[in-house]
Amino acid sequence: MHCSEHAKRIYTSLKLQNQLIALPDIFIASTAIAHDLPFYTLNRKHFERIEALKLEI
Repeated sequence: MHCSEHAKRIYTSLKLQNQLIALPDIFIASTAIAHDLPFYTLNRKHFERIEALKLEI
């Protein structure tokens, strides 16, 4: 699946939950998901809302 397709799914899911995050953050997360990469961030509050994302500390 392409990054844009992941971004669309993330956006739709977060929108339905009324928990949207910034669009650039959605694209960053979708890129990590599409390439099956771990995601390192200090902003866990926003990114932990994305189920398929592999968050690392």
